[in-house]
Amino acid sequence: MRFTINTAEASLAQRQFQQADFQVSYNYFRNRYVGDAEALERFDHLNFRPNDRKAFVSQILHDPNSSVADIVLAITIIVYRLRNNMFHGEKDMRFIDGQVGNFEQANAFLKALLNYYL
Repeated sequence: MRFTINTAEASLAQRQFQQADFQVSYNYFRNRYVGDAEALERFDHLNFRPNDRKAFVSQILHDPNSSVADIVLAITIIVYRLRNNMFHGEKDMRFIDGQVGNFEQANAFLKALLNYYL
């Protein structure tokens, strides 16, 4: 099965999420990608492709009152971009240690998400 954002959205729509389960990850990515010029540059380095809903993710990160369903979808997209960039994108391995926080949060998010599918 191939991952698409549309299929992820359809699957996520079938769940009733609790915001508390995703708040730490949301806060992490919001702090990382929203605010100053450095954060905006980091956001651009997620290398969104045309169908990756960059504007949607940005909107959710800028609005702390977003619905939990939208937050979960936005973080899913961020984790997808991190994964694609790690395995398929250009990277300088000298700076891979700077990604530790991203991958810790991505894994914590995925663990919380998987609990809804067990």
